Amino acid sequence: MMWTNGAQTGSATLSSNLINFISSGGNVVTGVFLWSIYPSGFDHNQITAFQKTDSQSHPAGGSITITSPTTITNGIGTTMPTFFDNGNPSLSTGATLLATYSDGDSLLAVKNVGSSTLVSINAFPSNINNSTATITKMFGNAILYSAGVI
Repeated sequence: MMWTNGAQTGSATLSSNLINFISSGGNVVTGVFLWSIYPSGFDHNQITAFQKTDSQSHPAGGSITITSPTTITNGIGTTMPTFFDNGNPSLSTGATLLATYSDGDSLLAVKNVGSSTLVSINAFPSNINNSTATITKMFGNAILYSAGVI
């Protein structure tokens, strides 16, 4: 699982290493603010289900809509606390949108790259243990899904 809470100071090597991991069959779960704070040369299209966005710290919350049910969304509920997200990142090529926020921003998407599964959650996972069951279950399901457990 990869997410960031501050400017990444790495180089394009991070992107290259993740692409090599994914090319070898590795699965990756990503979360915000990866789509607005990333190292130069980071290749979102091969590493995440969302593309970059220039917007950050968009408060989100309220209800969510499951647009394409899957085992990741099983039992997650529909109420989200106030979370920060990236301002509606677009889907990367070949990705499928699974859930959106009530304001229409993208929340959850998946993408297969070869034999690898990429799960992207447009929510900041801080204080996840003190959060609602919705986000906690979503992140947990995403990790289990990417590991092939569910």
